[in-house]
Amino acid sequence: MVYLRNETPHPIEVTYLNTGRDGGLRLVRSLVDRESRRAVSDAALPANLRIELDVVLEVPSDVGPRVRRKVTIQVQGDVDLRAYLVEAGDMFSLAVEIVPE
Repeated sequence: MVYLRNETPHPIEVTYLNTGRDGGLRLVRSLVDRESRRAVSDAALPANLRIELDVVLEVPSDVGPRVRRKVTIQVQGDVDLRAYLVEAGDMFSLAVEIVPE
C-alpha cells in the first residue's frame, strides 16, 4: 500500500494510473484531508512497480493557485509519503518525500 501523511493546511489530491484486472489502465484518485494520513493506493501494489503520482495541494481559489508535484516511487512493500510546506505559509514550497522506515 502507499500512504500519504498530509502535514499541510489544505487537502491533497493524489492521482495515478494503475493496470486493472482486465489489463486496461484506470485512474486511481484519493483525497487526503489536511493534517491526516490515509492510503492513496486502492490495493496492495506489486513489488518493484514504478508509478508516478500526481500530488495536488488543493488551495482554495481565494487564497492562491493549486500547487502540483509529480512524485515517482518504486514500490517495495508499503510506502509512506510525507507532504509538507518547507516554508510555513508558502504553498509553492510544497515537498513530498518518502518517510524512511
